Amino acid sequence: DFQNGDAELFHLSPQGFGKGHHRALGRAIGCEEGHGIIDRPGIDVADQSFISRLDQLASLDLELDLLIDSSLLLSVNTISEKIPDLRIMINHIGHVPIDGQPPDKAWVEGMEIISKQPNIYCKASGFVELTKDKPSASELDYYRPTMDILWNLFGINCLVYGSNWPVSERYASYQNVQQLAFRYFETKGSMAIEKVFWENSKEFYKWIDRY
Repeated sequence: DFQNGDAELFHLSPQGFGKGHHRALGRAIGCEEGHGIIDRPGIDVADQSFISRLDQLASLDLELDLLIDSSLLLSVNTISEKIPDLRIMINHIGHVPIDGQPPDKAWVEGMEIISKQPNIYCKASGFVELTKDKPSASELDYYRPTMDILWNLFGINCLVYGSNWPVSERYASYQNVQQLAFRYFETKGSMAIEKVFWENSKEFYKWIDRY
């Protein structure tokens, strides 16, 4: 949400990424920006052609955004080990359901494993969309058990705030979404606000200041 510049998105199934995308991935406004994106059906770490395509992203100094749930976190860890230079973002906190209680054990265990990889980041987004109760809660304490896990695992350097707007508007106002995140991270200090709300995104996506 605080990223400048354009990005190209591609679904990186073994059939969906090739020579034509090389040119597009390297094209942006005066710089090389772009990233691949994988949703749940697209990960097969045993497929060497698939791994080779991810290696192409790393060779271009681009990044991989993942839309997955806890069932694929171990596969993400394998990708990270195979391609340690590939920057990987777990979008929408790995789609764990939120109900005000400690989050799903399998999700916690998977996130604990991948958080040890220095090239894996987690996007602090999708909170209101992932609530089991509808309409989504506005109280920070409802989200705190999940947010505490994320903070304890990924810390100040590997969390990136995102609003997921306009999708988030179906569940809560933009202001409420942003305030939930701000109220939580301000308890971690001013440095956490700077890192989570913009500096980490710049480190990960390598966006360029344009003013």
